[in-house]
Amino acid sequence: MEGIWVGFPDSGEYIDSNHPDELLLGLDSLQAESLSECIALEVDCCLPQLTGILDQYDSASELVRHAIDFGYVWAEQGQGAPHWLDKWQAVLELEDCHRLDLALDLAQNLQHYEFFPRGMDLAAYGRELAVRNGVIPPSRLITDAFDGAAYAEANMGQYGLSTTDHGYVAWNGGERRYEYSQPEHHSPALSI
Repeated sequence: MEGIWVGFPDSGEYIDSNHPDELLLGLDSLQAESLSECIALEVDCCLPQLTGILDQYDSASELVRHAIDFGYVWAEQGQGAPHWLDKWQAVLELEDCHRLDLALDLAQNLQHYEFFPRGMDLAAYGRELAVRNGVIPPSRLITDAFDGAAYAEANMGQYGLSTTDHGYVAWNGGERRYEYSQPEHHSPALSI
């Protein structure tokens, strides 16, 4: 069987005939008109906790659509949000996520999680958090006098953060949006 590797994100919406995107090059190399003529044989992901990805998809086209979106999420890294990748990986660990579709949904729902990065100076992070939450203005004089360590500890205690390999994280409430995966519905337990 003939095969090729395609990297994502793919630039499909910005197709330039002088520089075609990887997916088009791949289809051309396989002499295929569309992804419906192809099957995925192997997937390599930059997040090791996402496992069994091939088993999660019935078609190469659905897998590729999610892989493209994952590539964009990975490339954007929360548009420069501090500690974004660590937070995403901590949330994936907290939620015991091993599925690509759920990882994409969790990336869109990170605002619903409180996070404290590992190895961060507690006082500095507390001051950063207080400014972000509007508790104090971003004035050097005020932030230097603010007890950031106490604020960070209170914040951590309020949410009951769980320890993960990438930091401390907890659900802070809100309604999750599901675009890629189906929410798990837990049936109420029957007591007898």
